[in-house]
Amino acid sequence: MSETNKREYETASIENKIFKIQNEIGAILKDATNPFYKSKYADINSALQQLQPLFKKYGIVIKQPPKDGKVLTILTCVDTGQYVYSDLELPINDDPQKVGSTITYYRRYTLFGLLGLNTEDDDGNTASRVISKNKLSKSQYQATLKGTKEQAQKVLLNFDVTLEQQKGIKSKFNIK
Repeated sequence: MSETNKREYETASIENKIFKIQNEIGAILKDATNPFYKSKYADINSALQQLQPLFKKYGIVIKQPPKDGKVLTILTCVDTGQYVYSDLELPINDDPQKVGSTITYYRRYTLFGLLGLNTEDDDGNTASRVISKNKLSKSQYQATLKGTKEQAQKVLLNFDVTLEQQKGIKSKFNIK
């Protein structure tokens, strides 16, 4: 593989695209209410509305089929055919309403887990500006060091970084 083709392949890789989506999406708003538990949660449909423009921008196709007693979330890169997936096994249940609710619940959590998405309350956290951030993994840190200064600045804002990672990123990109 030539150096140019290798760079194009790496740029188009599914992990690279997910990393870019993570940097752009921020937190998913908890915009729905569960009346039974009197709690807020991030609705799968509004999460997908927030994510679809980024999937389109980066050439990612999402599929969430139930298959072989599991709910799958599959993200496929249209450029390379690479894919990543997450699945959860469905419990045995004869009540179609409960099965449907479980499928929706599992779709949400397999998607959020696969993308490493944060959720933000639309009340308390917004008012106090407290947002839970994902820890920056070693592979995300390495990808950050290979990216641009702008991407590095977004990583510093959107991820929980260790002091060592922060120093490395700031040093690499001359960020004060």
